[in-house]
Amino acid sequence: VAAGGAFTDKFTWDAMYVPWQTPNRLPGSGSPWWPRRPAQSVSVSGGKILLPDSAEYEVRRHEAPGGALRDNWGARAQLHLDAVDFSLAYFVGAAQLPVLSPELTGTLLQSSPIYVVQLTNPIVIHPIEYRRRTAAGAVVWTKDSWILRFAGRYDQPFDGDSYLAGWSD
Repeated sequence: VAAGGAFTDKFTWDAMYVPWQTPNRLPGSGSPWWPRRPAQSVSVSGGKILLPDSAEYEVRRHEAPGGALRDNWGARAQLHLDAVDFSLAYFVGAAQLPVLSPELTGTLLQSSPIYVVQLTNPIVIHPIEYRRRTAAGAVVWTKDSWILRFAGRYDQPFDGDSYLAGWSD
């Protein structure tokens, strides 16, 4: 559902509501988009993870805790002046990309002085859809043949979801 209008010829608005959003489409388990020949090992705090020679992936069904795909909405207001345009927007709903949470299994090869784990196939990927709120603004200024645009955006995950990295807030 979308709506829009104008309060004056210079001040316009748009609004939208999506009762249910479809999950993001990700490459299938056999897709060449997933890394097939990654680096031989990955160093992590206190150890090393050895990757399989030829990685196999299993992409599980999308999870949407907290109703991330339901009741998405947003609005935008714009002010159009002679040489400058201003725009403000706000959105609450599912993020553009889900968090990809891997499920890894392996065999412990060494535990001291560092641990070494050999991963086994398949690498299971759990796509997790999450809600976020976004505030954005823009200023566009035209001068002769120049167009200058300044824009900014702030994203914040809802409810302090524990599966998101702390820097994402």
